[in-house]
Amino acid sequence: MTIELLFTLWQLGEILPEKIPNLATDLLKVGNESKSMIELAGLVQPSRNEVDIAINKAILELKGDDLNREKFPYFIAKAIVEKEITPDKGAYLIGLLSSELKSSGLEKFENLYMEYEQFEKDQLAAVENREYPLNMINQFKNDVLSDIYKLANEYLLLQK
Repeated sequence: MTIELLFTLWQLGEILPEKIPNLATDLLKVGNESKSMIELAGLVQPSRNEVDIAINKAILELKGDDLNREKFPYFIAKAIVEKEITPDKGAYLIGLLSSELKSSGLEKFENLYMEYEQFEKDQLAAVENREYPLNMINQFKNDVLSDIYKLANEYLLLQK
């Protein structure tokens, strides 16, 4: 996990405070060393506020500027492509950001996530009621996950 992805997931409420010290330790091991990163790694049962202060300082120390939310979709798309997060989770997060950021193209992630979620519901119905062929639903779900992966790749290319 990169420091940018850690910050993004933290800001989106996707990481619990008690998980941060281990993640910070992992980042230290790969060369992301700063006073605040060491502080993050040493926290014991941290509060959200403690983590928030230290993670913002670490970003400033390591990246030189505060990462703004407009950059979050890029870090999430990169994590999808690098298989650090699942395509459905990534599409969900970018979808959340799409209405807030009003960036063109981001709504495609939200649409694919909603399509994936519908197949999840169809899968449950297939198991419970035998309404749909389960193998067909699984294929559709895999197709949507593949489409999310491709969309993430395209998004990264457009951002360069």
